[in-house]
Amino acid sequence: MDIADTRQCNFFNLEMLARYQGVPVEVLTGYYEELLGDQEFLGAVNRRITEIRVNWGFRKGIFAMPTIPSVDWFAFERVLIYVLIRHLKPNWVLETGVYYGGNSAFALLALARNKGGKMISIDYPDSEIREKGTSETRHSLVGDSELYDPTLRPGFMVPPFLHERWTYVMLTESTITYETMMGVYNPKTWKRFAPWAPREGTTERETYLMSLRDSVQQRLLET
Repeated sequence: MDIADTRQCNFFNLEMLARYQGVPVEVLTGYYEELLGDQEFLGAVNRRITEIRVNWGFRKGIFAMPTIPSVDWFAFERVLIYVLIRHLKPNWVLETGVYYGGNSAFALLALARNKGGKMISIDYPDSEIREKGTSETRHSLVGDSELYDPTLRPGFMVPPFLHERWTYVMLTESTITYETMMGVYNPKTWKRFAPWAPREGTTERETYLMSLRDSVQQRLLET
């Protein structure tokens, strides 16, 4: 499939999405065309990719391309992320899993275009995984393309001008998190909150949130 076919498929997918959402097709395809015409973003991504390739020797996947001529070279999921955030205009975006920051960059660009909203990203650095001595990869189909220089951190493709609305939480052994549910996330049981977490809509909720805020502020003062 060449890039023209990819673009045609992207338009078709957005038309189907518009039908599903019950919105005019022009609304969603308009955001896509906006993305296609954003040469500042594409230029910034190309500069960042070149910098990573030259300074760190990372040449896997799209980083092997001398120049990316169009955002259509990225997977449709990134076009979809951009279009949905532009259309829905969320105040907050939570991203779990960052890797080199392909999805992150498109989401942050959409938030910047919206002139509102922030994103929190959570990930476990590749270098930390390898330090554990495991040979497992996060995705069985991509092999060693996930492995990158340990001095790089997740999200290294994201252009600096998009960092303003971004908070990145690195999951390492020193990371402190607060749980409100028991055990590993399960989409079938995620509403089963931990005993110490107040139920939604109760008066205890505000007290609990304030206690978390005070605890974090105290830890910041101690560091």
